[in-house]
Amino acid sequence: MNKGDSDGLALLEHILPLEINVQPLIICPPAIILREIQACLQSTESPIFLGAQHCAAFAEGAYTGDIIAAMIKGAGAAYVLIGHSERRLYHHKTLLLIHEKLKMALSEGLRPILCVRENKKDREAVMTCVVLKKDLENCIGSLKIQTMPMSICGLLERSRCLRGQKSLQCITLYGKKWGK
Repeated sequence: MNKGDSDGLALLEHILPLEINVQPLIICPPAIILREIQACLQSTESPIFLGAQHCAAFAEGAYTGDIIAAMIKGAGAAYVLIGHSERRLYHHKTLLLIHEKLKMALSEGLRPILCVRENKKDREAVMTCVVLKKDLENCIGSLKIQTMPMSICGLLERSRCLRGQKSLQCITLYGKKWGK
């Protein structure tokens, strides 16, 4: 979700007092308000972690508008989304590019959150695990990763929760190959 400055900050003010039992709880606002959100999180000693919505696949250069991992870290973020479906679709992100972004994020000490794809067509053809395995193999390659369970069931309706659990089982199975 892309919110403007005031809407993004209002959303954070709404979230801060809630008792949410998901750890870690990570929010990934647009890059333009990362520093404001970080300042707000620090001032309230919130248990919420900050992440960015994406990062560039390179450390520096003439890439107008791209946000490098060092900028994200400098803004106070510890996490970064990589491979999100909208970025894959609208910005033509390839699995190789996603792999390069993962390497760059890790090299700057960020914790990447790799978004793996799965769509209705794959689910109906019972290809979820095959598609997720291909994504993991091509995006991760020889990188060492640590899988982290996601608590999504309390946030989704039952049918989406069951699909998420199936995907998580596949990711956990294949993730053991790359884990530390």
